[in-house]
Amino acid sequence: MRRFGFSLLAVAAGLSAQAPTARRVESNRLWMRDPAAVNVPWLPVGRAPRLIAIAAVDGRLYGASVASYVLERERSAGDAPWTIIGEAWKIAAMAAVEGKLYAANRDGMLGAAAPARNLYFAPIGNEKGIVAMTASNGNLYAVNSDGWLLVWEDPVHKPVGWRDIGRADRITALAALEGKLYGATIDNRLLLRENLLRDQPWRLIGHAENVTAMTAFNGELYAAEYSPSVITLPRDSSVCALWETNQLYREARNFLRSAKQTGKIRSKPECLSLSGDPAALATRGARELADVIAGSCARCACAAEF
Repeated sequence: MRRFGFSLLAVAAGLSAQAPTARRVESNRLWMRDPAAVNVPWLPVGRAPRLIAIAAVDGRLYGASVASYVLERERSAGDAPWTIIGEAWKIAAMAAVEGKLYAANRDGMLGAAAPARNLYFAPIGNEKGIVAMTASNGNLYAVNSDGWLLVWEDPVHKPVGWRDIGRADRITALAALEGKLYGATIDNRLLLRENLLRDQPWRLIGHAENVTAMTAFNGELYAAEYSPSVITLPRDSSVCALWETNQLYREARNFLRSAKQTGKIRSKPECLSLSGDPAALATRGARELADVIAGSCARCACAAEF
């Protein structure tokens, strides 16, 4: 099968139209969090090699990368190696139903494959504009580029047949767990709605920084982050308003205030750059906080301190 390349829609974030930008190391991380809690931090669980889609099957995680590969790794609370098992078929979204992987590509093709070495997605239908997928109770759910939430009931036994069941505006990643649907948005929010086959309101439950793909496994949410090397402060002030209620934000503020007073961080651009690079942040005196405050929490703290 011919290998395809594609361009990733950047998941941008930030606080004002005039906000400064800063260079940083490209971020490719896998995160995990408790789906039931509101406004809790994501915990780092390893690398996510530029993933645009992820799914969980039989105790393993599967991902499709912007480098045109399908990869797999074991599910664990720490870092684990990813192994290439096939080509990415220009994938935009992926989900799993009854042990089989389903994928939608950027040319509007749908495919299905067994999760095995030399994986091959056999075309099974067409649906243009799918940007995110997940599965629950034997059904496939998808979000399209027009902001509609779609369902395909019983894809294992029925031909392709999507119907819309409500709005899913600005959602770029989707997951399902215990009767709930979770959506990560382009403006870094984590939303939740009831998993019913009709329109339901979405509500804000936290942040989802630069998330390009999500899945659920063993009662936890997993998210793949892929962010470019230029960052901005979030434009939507509610992102920081959400963080301001979190103890991690207060600890980040205290750390940054101390770092500014001692000259370890000297300016807002430098602060922004460090906020996206946990390793660099750790060298400035907060090693125990470096992983958990990197991202929008640290950037909001930068905005308040400088």
